[in-house]
Amino acid sequence: NILSLGNYQHSHIKTSHEKEPWPLSPDNYKLDGPIGHGRFGIVWRAHCFKPNSQHHQKRVAIKMIDLDGYSDIDDVRKEISIMSNNYHKNVLNYYCSFVSDKELWLVMPLLEGGSIDSVVRLKYGDKGIKDEGLLASILSQ
Repeated sequence: NILSLGNYQHSHIKTSHEKEPWPLSPDNYKLDGPIGHGRFGIVWRAHCFKPNSQHHQKRVAIKMIDLDGYSDIDDVRKEISIMSNNYHKNVLNYYCSFVSDKELWLVMPLLEGGSIDSVVRLKYGDKGIKDEGLLASILSQ
C-alpha cells in the first residue's frame, strides 16, 4: 500500500536476461543530476551502485515523487499500475519502485536520446513539424 510509506517496495523484472531484481534502497543508487520533470516529480540521471550485482554501474533514470503533497494519490497509483503492466516496445518500462522517507522512487531505463520535444525543437526549431504525415507517424508510436 503506497499510503503506508515505510514499506512500499516493488521490483519488476521486464526482460528475460535480467535474472536479479533491481535494488530497492536509495543507498544503491548514485544521483548524477536532474534531467527533467514530469507530472508528478523530478527525473534524475543516476547509476546503480551495488557491487557484485548484474545491475552495478548501469545508468538509469529515477523519477522521485514527493508524496507529501498528495492527499489522494490515485493518479500516482494509476501511473505505477500502467507502467507495471506495460510491455509495448515504444513505451517506457520501469525496473522497480520503492518509498524512501516521503518520496516514491521509480527506477527506469535511461533514454539518452532526449525527449521527443527536444528532438523536434532541435530539428524544426520553434516552428514545429508542419508535415502531417510525419506528425501522424510520430504520434502513432
